[in-house]
Amino acid sequence: METEGFKVSADAVNVLNNALNVYLKRLIKPCLDLATSKSVKKLSSQIQPGLNELPRNRCMQKLIGPASASISDFKTAMELNPTILGEDWSLHFERVCFLASEE
Repeated sequence: METEGFKVSADAVNVLNNALNVYLKRLIKPCLDLATSKSVKKLSSQIQPGLNELPRNRCMQKLIGPASASISDFKTAMELNPTILGEDWSLHFERVCFLASEE
């Protein structure tokens, strides 16, 4: 593969693409988990006759709909685990805070 005079083998491109994919998933997952947890609704389950051994007010969780994450969710997730941003996490976290403040 050649772009603007820069040659890179297809194998190198695939390795870089796979590494970037893993990194981005690891970075985004906590944010999506947080957004999803905010979209969960607790419902009281109905007890069925004959199942007296189950507690009457047991709570079940139900996803209200598709969860959408915001930059605020991303900021909160990074506050909980800032080292996920990498070696210069404090600099990257400062950028996240700046972007969140502009929202």
